[in-house]
Amino acid sequence: MGVAALIIVIAVMNGFETDLRTKILGINSHVIVMEHGSGMRNHPSVMQEVAKVPGVVASTPFIYSQAMLKNGNNVTGIHLRGLALEDSSKVIHMGKFREGKLEYLREGKRIFPP
Repeated sequence: MGVAALIIVIAVMNGFETDLRTKILGINSHVIVMEHGSGMRNHPSVMQEVAKVPGVVASTPFIYSQAMLKNGNNVTGIHLRGLALEDSSKVIHMGKFREGKLEYLREGKRIFPP
């Protein structure tokens, strides 16, 4: 009985570890290429070079900046990250949405549900 319980616990923990790793790596890039100082000036050519590297599955340009959120008297700083909607699913796992659809973010199709 003790050995069976140990095997079950190890199997559950191994599944939990795999699920957690998939969720973390699904929303975080494995590699980020940035230009020091300002935004990248020639990202299409950089993406072409990156695509030539063995093992690279996909790449996309992104925005990474600082922003400030304010609600009443509460203010907090955040890191703002943004991807092109058409490329986002190639590089990150979006998971399940609790509300809304990605379609609502498309330019010219900004639909606000009732």
